[in-house]
Amino acid sequence: MVEPPENDPIADHPRIYIERRHSMEGSMGTMTDFWAREWLLEDIALRHAINDLDTAIQIGQQAGLLTSDAYLTDVGRRYVKDNRANEVVVALEQ
Repeated sequence: MVEPPENDPIADHPRIYIERRHSMEGSMGTMTDFWAREWLLEDIALRHAINDLDTAIQIGQQAGLLTSDAYLTDVGRRYVKDNRANEVVVALEQ
């Protein structure tokens, strides 16, 4: 955390700290969703033997894993969480 100047009267205000914390948590969630979506699209492409991103997105949308804007749905997040864990186990067993 960056230290504020000593003479800053609002630096220690609880609301400022909370807003910074929420901002960092929000960006971490965004990055997590980004990488989860990347993994999901790669998984779809591998399972369907395709190289076209638009087709992978359409398949994900039809399966309810992605929204119409290609963001992860709750089902998509759960799918990634469950299957990424299995992928690591399978890779370690091989």
